[in-house]
Formats: sequence, structure tokens, C-alpha cells
Amino acid sequence: MKLKIRNIVKVSFLVMVLVATSSVSFSQSKKRFKEVVFENIDSTLNIQYGEAINIKGNNEKLLLDVFAPANDSMKKRPLMIFIHGGGFQNNTKTGSFSSLICVGLAKRGYVSATIDYRLGIEKPKNDTNYFEAMYRAVQDAKAAVRFFRKNGDKYGVDTSQIFIMGGSAGAKTAMHLAYLNQDEVPNYIDINKLGLLEGTSGNEGYSSKVSGVVNCWGAMINYKWLNKGDVPIFNVSGTADKTVPFDSSYEYHGFKYGALIMYHRALSLGIPTGYRPFINTGHTLDNNKFLYPFMDEFKRRYTSKKCDQSRIWR
Repeated sequence: MKLKIRNIVKVSFLVMVLVATSSVSFSQSKKRFKEVVFENIDSTLNIQYGEAINIKGNNEKLLLDVFAPANDSMKKRPLMIFIHGGGFQNNTKTGSFSSLICVGLAKRGYVSATIDYRLGIEKPKNDTNYFEAMYRAVQDAKAAVRFFRKNGDKYGVDTSQIFIMGGSAGAKTAMHLAYLNQDEVPNYIDINKLGLLEGTSGNEGYSSKVSGVVNCWGAMINYKWLNKGDVPIFNVSGTADKTVPFDSSYEYHGFKYGALIMYHRALSLGIPTGYRPFINTGHTLDNNKFLYPFMDEFKRRYTSKKCDQSRIWR
């Protein structure tokens, strides 16, 4: 049976952010992080967080937008960084989905950010060059994480609670940022050309580690890069996705292991996880931006420290 998607704007499905709430005081309101508690938000646009050489050989400025609740008395808030999709070739940080996520989270008491990163795939457009495009995106996203570690006080961010989320290519970037280590990079990737995975896109000297990942209709090249002790992951996908696999039945330019596989991999390793499938629904949930609110249940399950209670929501 196809699930009916509620016609209510809800971004509280961002379950991984709830990892943060276990260590944040609820003195302002017990509803903070779960419901809209701020009607107004402050936004700061086109902040340069770094720069790097793009595939055209030009030095490209890397920009991000920041959103935060207005007149908030809490000085350090969890941060969600959102990475847009577009097959590593198009789109920007200002898309409708990124706006839904970032504004929705800010109204719930988080700080959120959406980033641009270097786009472009060199020819021929084979699996290797898609990997390199993802590699550059990871380098830039790591620079964005480091930017907020460097400037946490300025933006009211709890630097111990930085999460990352993406849609499609952005989700691929987010997962490889969190789970791919330098010694796991395949030998066919030219490190002399690309540099190290940590990159030099900006803000060197700060950690690029994140506290959790939200994977929206993305896939990894190798699910075994997710290992015991890695950070939690929450997955969302449509089970009729013909662009990026929700399982492992096909691959997208080398990206083969989708939400279902990542969920089971995390579960087998005791990593807090969850999975929300949308039955008979395609890529980007067929462009429907409305999702079920099931954040509270995952918070309860995660903070109980009983990882075997991770589950699939239906």
C-alpha cells in the first residue's frame, strides 16, 4: 500500500539532530527542538567559508547561509549543515528543500546552514570522475564544518553538536564526509591531483568531525566504510527511486548502497540508526516536500542507549 504523505510542513523528521537534545537544557520550553517555538528567524547570507580551485582551474569562493532563531536566549545551539543535491553538476544552496529544512529547524531552536560547494564532473563522465566530484564536495563540506568550529561563538553554535544532512548528491557527500577515511580512498583516485580528503578549502586546524548524518535519498560507494564506533545515521528514501538506489539493486555512477543498506549496516554494528521508507515513491520523494514527524520516537529510542531498538518507521 502506498503511504499517503501528510500535507503539513514538518521538518521534525530530522532525527539525527535529536542526538543533540539529550545534552541541551530544556529550560526555555519543553517543546524546543520538537515544535515551532520561534516565529521569527535571523538569516545571514553569502558568508564566505573558504575557497578552492574548481575543475576549470579557477579559484572559487565558497559561500554559505546561516539561519538562527531570533531573540534566542540560548547561547549555544546544535547546528545542522545542509548540502544540496544536483548530481554534483547543478543547483545551489538556495533551493526549496534546503529552505524548508533550514528555516524549519531555526524556528525549532536550532542553528542551520546551507552551503555551496564546487560543482562539475570532468569528462568522460565515468565512475572515477563522479568519485572525484564527490571527493571535492567532501573537501568543501569539511571546510564548512571547520568554519563553524572556528566561529562557533559568533553564530551561537555548540561546536560539540554539529550534524550534517544532504539530499541526493548532498547526502552522498554527507555520508562520505562522515564515514570515508583517507586510507580507504581507492587506489584509482589520484591523490596527487586532488589532495587529501581533508582538503585545503579553508579553516585548517579545526576538526571536521560531525555528530550524526541524515541521508535523504543518497547512497554510498562502499557500505563497509561505515564502521563500528562511527556516528549515528538516519535514512529517508522512496522505494521506487529510479535515480539513486534505496537498496543495492543498481548503482548511480558507482554509488550503489542506499538508505536500506546503510540502515542495516548501522544496525549490525550497534550504531544508533533509523530508516523512513516512502513506499512506491521516487527520487526526492517525487518532489513532495512534506514528511511525517517521527522525531520524538527516535529521540526516545536513541537516548535510551538501546541501539537494538532502532527501527524502520512505516
